[in-house]
Parts: sequence; C-alpha cells; structure tokens
Amino acid sequence: INAAQNAILCAVSRTGAEANRFLVGDIKQSIYRFRLANPRIFAGYAQAWRESSNVIALSDNFRSHEAVLNFVNALFRPLMRASVGGVTYDAEAELRFGNPSDRTPLAVVSGAAPRVQLHVLTSDEAEDSTESDDAQGDAEELLAIEREARFVATRLRDLRDGGHAVWDEAAHAFRPVEWRDMVVLMRSPGSRGEAFAKEFHRAGVPLHAERGGFYESLEVTDLLNLLRLLDNPLQDLPLLAVLRSPLVGMSLEELVAIRGADERGMFWDALTKFRAAGEPRHEVQSLAAHEGGAAPAAQAALPPHPGPLPPGEGGGTNALRPQNPVGSESATDPLAPLSEAASCALTLPTILPLPA
Repeated sequence: INAAQNAILCAVSRTGAEANRFLVGDIKQSIYRFRLANPRIFAGYAQAWRESSNVIALSDNFRSHEAVLNFVNALFRPLMRASVGGVTYDAEAELRFGNPSDRTPLAVVSGAAPRVQLHVLTSDEAEDSTESDDAQGDAEELLAIEREARFVATRLRDLRDGGHAVWDEAAHAFRPVEWRDMVVLMRSPGSRGEAFAKEFHRAGVPLHAERGGFYESLEVTDLLNLLRLLDNPLQDLPLLAVLRSPLVGMSLEELVAIRGADERGMFWDALTKFRAAGEPRHEVQSLAAHEGGAAPAAQAALPPHPGPLPPGEGGGTNALRPQNPVGSESATDPLAPLSEAASCALTLPTILPLPA
C-alpha cells in the first residue's frame, strides 16, 4: 500500500466504534516499491491495532517441508530488521509448520538429508581488469547465464534419474519426482528464459517457458535473423545469431577462430576468408580443446543438440531446424549449414505468416 491508496481507504472507511476496515497482507512481501509502496504504513496499522487485540498472525504454513521453513526462518531472522527495511522478522513473523499431526511425513527427521542446497558458480578465470567494455560485459553475462542454465538442467536431471522422493498430496505418500514437479524461479526472466530453454533442450530436459509471443520465440527469431541475412549478409548481429543458433551450431571457439581471419572487417568477410583458408570446423574444435580454453567439461559431457522437441514435451513452437551430423559436409565447410538453412528459409513464405 502507498500513501495515496491509504488516503483513499481512510476517506471511504469509518473509525472508532463504527470501524469497518479489514486489512489482510504480508509485509514481508512488500515488493512493489516501484509503485511507491511503503511497508511502514501496513506495519503502523498492525502495531496500532495489536494493542486492541485486533491483529491475527497468519504464520502457519501448510505447503512446505518443515526443514525448508527452518532454513527460511534462520536466513531471514538476522537479515530483516526494522532499522533496515521496516520489517522485523520476529517470532510472530516466522513461518510455522502448520498442522504437524497430519503432516508427519514432512516433519524434520534426525539424520535426514538437507532439504536446501546452495550452489555457487564462480568464474573459471580471474578477471584481468575491473573494467570491460559493453560488448565484453554482455558476452560474459551470456556465458554466465548459459553456465547457470546448464548446471540447473544437469541438477534436475540427476534428481529425476536418482528417483528423488517427493510428497504426493493426492496419494498421501512419497513417490519418485517427475518433470512436472520441478520449477525454476527467477527474479526477472527476460532474456534468461531463452538461454534456459536452449540449455535444457540440449540436456534433454523438457521445459515449458512463458514467452512473449510467437514472433519472440527462439525458433522464429533464428529464422527471422536468417531472412535478414538473405536480404543483406553484411549484418554482424543477425549473422552471429544464426551461426550460434542450432541452425548452424557453431561454438564460441569457432566464432573466435573465424574472427581471427579478419579482425577489423565485417564478420561475413571474416567468414568467407576463413572458408577460403579451408580450415575444417572439427580441427578448430580440437585445437580449442587442446589449448584448454575451450568447451568446459560440463558442456562436453552433454549430448549434441537433439533438434526440436515434439509437441507436448516442452518444445513449444518448433520451426525448421536442419541438423548436420558429425562427418557431414558441415564438419569441413563452415558455410554448409548456413547454405542449408538458407535453402530452408526460402520456403518460409509458404509455411510462416511473416509480420508486415
């Protein structure tokens, strides 16, 4: 609630013996600061009404495992203080394990495995400097998102393959975890959702991700970038997007090697010079792995991109994604998959209603 909303509520309500206001809320979830929400207003009402015994604390939790609640309480008890955020995480604010007599299977058991894990992903190499240009910063952020997504996909797959037990409320019993039991929470998905969709796809983990719309989906974006190249190949961003996408499937090491063929010109010129030099793609990959910079072990352990998922298995919108097996022409000619993708793109006007 903000000051303007509070003024309106005060204007249309009564006080004293005829008081008719009934407020329900959780001050710990006052996340709407961008709407000028002020948690101290709600806290003020709670403090004033507590003196007349008109405050009921709704602290019982009927969803989570008791061990999860204990962790949350221990984490936020020292962090949330009235002097910092206007919220005191005291005994009244702590979450309690609700209805313990009927939820015995979810209670804490001595010697049980922890219910909360913390994984910290660090950079493989120390930063050479504290400052970097925007392009380098964006690239590092992309790599960090991809590494995080790959780790999450691997961890979820391990939980499923290991038969991690979850509580089935309908059956009133534990059962092995299924994909539909898992969820990845993000503060602000934005572009991160697409990175997670790509890495989950590569790891063979089905994923249903909320996306902005048909033309904003990853598959259609790849094809639209390809059409932009057909119109004018001298566009670095669409070209890099297509080369990195599953349409071509180049690694970052291959893109670096291509840029080395022409460090100052357009990337298309560097690509054609790289092709003219006749250096096979698989040799670039082997060289990168030999020099140690290359693909991390976690990436090497993942299977190759499996292509589009069938409907109903988390694939979402699936457009044409030609796949080139190792040993085909694409293994020696870096432009072969691009040519193949372009041939597919020429049929798009008959199958894809492009925006005006």
